[in-house]
Amino acid sequence: MCFIFGVEMSNLAKRPMSLRKLPQLLLLIMIGIAFVAVECIGAPVKLPRRVDTVAGQFGVEGETNGYPNTTRLTEPYALCRGRTNDEILVGSSNSFRNYSRKTKETGTYLRYNVGDSVISGSSTINKPRSCVRRGSGNHTIIYFVDDQKDIKYIVGDDVSSFSVPTSGSLNAVAVHEGTLYVTDQNNKSVWKCGLGGAGKPQSCEEKKFTSVTLDAKPEGIAVTSKGIFVTARDSSNKGALLWLDMSGGNRKGNVSGGFVDVFSTESGVLYAATEKELYTVTATDTSLSVTSFAGKNTSQCYFPTNGEDIVLCDNSRLLVIEEYEMYVTSKAKHTMRALTLPPVNLTAIFRGRPAPVGYPNTTIMEQFVASLTEDVNKALGTNDSYVDPDSVRVDPDTWETNFTVFVQQTRFDNTTEEKLRSLTYTQTDKTVDEYYGLTDEYVYIDTVLVPFCDDASLVTIQRALAREAGRALNFSLVYADKPITFGSDVAENVTAVKLLMPHSFKNATTPKQLSAANLTDFAHNLVKDLRASDTRVDITFPDPPFNFSAVVPEREQEVRWFVHGKVMKQLEICERLGSQGDAAVIAAAADATARGKANVTLNTSGVKANDTGVGPNTTNTAGGANTTANVAANGTANVIVNPSTNATPTGTTNASVTNTTERAVPVVAPTQPSNGYAECRSAITNRTETQNMEPPYDRKHRYEVFLPKKYDFNVSWCVDIIDWRDLDEMLNNRTDEVVEKSLSWCGHGCIIAFAVVGSLIAACLVVLAVVLTSKRRRLAAVVAPPRPKFVSTVEDDDEDRVSNIGVPLTDGKGTTAP
Repeated sequence: MCFIFGVEMSNLAKRPMSLRKLPQLLLLIMIGIAFVAVECIGAPVKLPRRVDTVAGQFGVEGETNGYPNTTRLTEPYALCRGRTNDEILVGSSNSFRNYSRKTKETGTYLRYNVGDSVISGSSTINKPRSCVRRGSGNHTIIYFVDDQKDIKYIVGDDVSSFSVPTSGSLNAVAVHEGTLYVTDQNNKSVWKCGLGGAGKPQSCEEKKFTSVTLDAKPEGIAVTSKGIFVTARDSSNKGALLWLDMSGGNRKGNVSGGFVDVFSTESGVLYAATEKELYTVTATDTSLSVTSFAGKNTSQCYFPTNGEDIVLCDNSRLLVIEEYEMYVTSKAKHTMRALTLPPVNLTAIFRGRPAPVGYPNTTIMEQFVASLTEDVNKALGTNDSYVDPDSVRVDPDTWETNFTVFVQQTRFDNTTEEKLRSLTYTQTDKTVDEYYGLTDEYVYIDTVLVPFCDDASLVTIQRALAREAGRALNFSLVYADKPITFGSDVAENVTAVKLLMPHSFKNATTPKQLSAANLTDFAHNLVKDLRASDTRVDITFPDPPFNFSAVVPEREQEVRWFVHGKVMKQLEICERLGSQGDAAVIAAAADATARGKANVTLNTSGVKANDTGVGPNTTNTAGGANTTANVAANGTANVIVNPSTNATPTGTTNASVTNTTERAVPVVAPTQPSNGYAECRSAITNRTETQNMEPPYDRKHRYEVFLPKKYDFNVSWCVDIIDWRDLDEMLNNRTDEVVEKSLSWCGHGCIIAFAVVGSLIAACLVVLAVVLTSKRRRLAAVVAPPRPKFVSTVEDDDEDRVSNIGVPLTDGKGTTAP
């Protein structure tokens, strides 16, 4: 759309325009600019090819090493890949210089000084004209020629030579499928030389240009499966690009021009160069053609500046790494220049564990970036996309890792961005997991209290624990995993949050610092604060009469869940009976059963544990011997919540505060339904015991019940009618096991409520019967005279009862009945 607008505007500029139409044109331009701004902002922009001088200085000779603008070259000619993929070799005067693609630094690989018989080995270096690499790493061999009759080759730091039986001058070399191809400029021929097992040239054979009528001398050579390609020109810069068959003699095609070099990539893509332009080469079955893509055919030859669309001149050799990265040497201008096609920059997000940005060990970031790059290339189907290490950062709010991906323009299309958004970070996840697995610090939380159904609350817990742990360790870049539960073979109903930190924190000091911070209690208080006040019920049992001290540790959790069950069942009953419209019935039931109730204090206002009545000797007794003191010392959580077992994480010992705790690793995540969130459920805290330090010096035992939802009736009224006598029996061990009786869905509270309602109905029926009986009597008095001393059955019963206590029976009119 942007391109179309640009074309239209250029066409408008060519048309005659009257002054009368000028305002309309300006308006159109304004609208067009706005349209382009809206449509084009944010879209990746492809940039033109850039030219930079990376080694040497225009017109200045020298042998100085260093970075661009400081290095010096002397008549650089030969140009090829080096011992590694990062290295480029440049033949300069009597040496091979090496250039790093990564660091942009130029050094000296091998140098031959005047007077030396050899560098190392059996040969010398003297103005290399052409070179080519075979193999890589420790098996790399560099072949080169320098206008002599020998083929020279470098293995390590040794330079050796192989004499070709010619009186000519070898000036270009290429390798293809284990064979060397060398041009002889004096004899206008190509030599084919076999390679031995160690890469040593052997058995060379000359191929004359039998079908070529050309006075120009060959200068460059490239070989592919399609044939041999040779550039040749004369002193007046006239020449051609020749396409020969594999025998080297017969011509298959040619393109006229002053070509100085031809190059083939490993995949067989051909490029050619003249002194001022670069071309792509296309060889079909019977024709050869070239297309210019860089440089200009101009008489100008001035290029000391860097930038886009720069004029090239006096090119000598061409090296193509990829379409987006090429190099040319200029023997006449003493320079090596890079032609690059800037990549497309895309922003990506890694949503796994936070990247270890800013951690003391810098090696892990190198591994992290390498893993990101591997995953990106796999997703895009490329091998040259890469991640900018300096762009990697962790968002402080979301903990997501943002980074920039460079995709080569030739690889970028309309599917690239979508592939990047949906890629799977397999290698990156593995790298991060392995690194954070070097430390094993966990915060253990009561599974019952963790709000798995509320994703926002889980995130709040993660962030708060990370901040608190970072404060304890004096390191701000601590993160926390999502809460996960233990497997049943480790410990039941225990949830762990793994703390993510640098490997350097794996020492003896870190567990002590985290234990001192008491992160488990911090997490529990945080979870409570996240609960809304109208979904919390505080239940306080006075002691006496509720003797919790009689409960052995093995039954502590049984009592806890017994209390929880009674509360939730009573809420279910109240919900079925009705909402606030039945408040009078519930209140009446409460009054009727007050004499049989325990003295239970209810609070739905979200009061915390240290409110009125809590003295300095507050102790969390849940979990038996695993008390708060042991938690602080050992770093283990006091969160044993299974109703039937007092399980602890494997490896935890509470016999002494000096014991070492081996942290159990969580292995099972909570079951998630299809909507992605765990089911909301009720929860109950461990029992908290407080001692009143003033008369009557009683104790209070407190539980907090967290409700799974908000109810539309008064929860306090509902819970207040619970009959806790069976709890008292359990605490005093008057029964071997207290099992809550269940009559369908109706329990003690329900029965009490129904009893009250039934009694009210019965009273109404009695009143109705009395009224009807009184009416019958009055009717009988009219029809027949009254019988002396006649009383009803009810009156007989009343008379007998009254006579027993000596009260005379009246007739209802204030006189004594006869």
